[in-house]
Amino acid sequence: GIFEMESSDALRFKGLIQADNIPAEVFFDLFGDTFQNGMTGQLKTLDIRVKGQGKGLKEIGKSLFVKSTFDFHSGQIDHERLKAGALKLFGFKEKDDEQSGDALRDNFSPYEQIAGNFKLAEGLAETENFIYEDDQRRSSLVGTFDLNKYEMDTVLGVAPMAALDKFLTKIPVFGKILTG
Repeated sequence: GIFEMESSDALRFKGLIQADNIPAEVFFDLFGDTFQNGMTGQLKTLDIRVKGQGKGLKEIGKSLFVKSTFDFHSGQIDHERLKAGALKLFGFKEKDDEQSGDALRDNFSPYEQIAGNFKLAEGLAETENFIYEDDQRRSSLVGTFDLNKYEMDTVLGVAPMAALDKFLTKIPVFGKILTG
């Protein structure tokens, strides 16, 4: 990363995190116990670029720009642990009726691929190709998330019977006609 101080009260920074072919656990270990071993598998590609500037955390948060690309394969995921970790990481509090991160039970589900690109600028996160695939279905998400207003405008596509779809795409000509 690069840190610059133009004056005693202004900070400008840029950061880059890249990884190829490492265990998912190694990536999440960077965050200490924040995600509490919430994901296993292989991280095939990771590229995160961050920059921001300001006089304090609040001002830096408003100027924050993040561009990320990731591709995880073949592992287990605990959605509740990752959600609790993300809330903790970004300083949000869970509702009182939800479990705290310390009291979470193991609730892992297998996945085949979790991949996508995200861009965050001025509190608006955007993706055009988030993919979540398990043995039952392939889901894709396109849209925006306004983190300032807690609103989202997204389209979710779900392809059930992922195994059948993969089988049909392997049949020459016939598979292309059926699956596009």
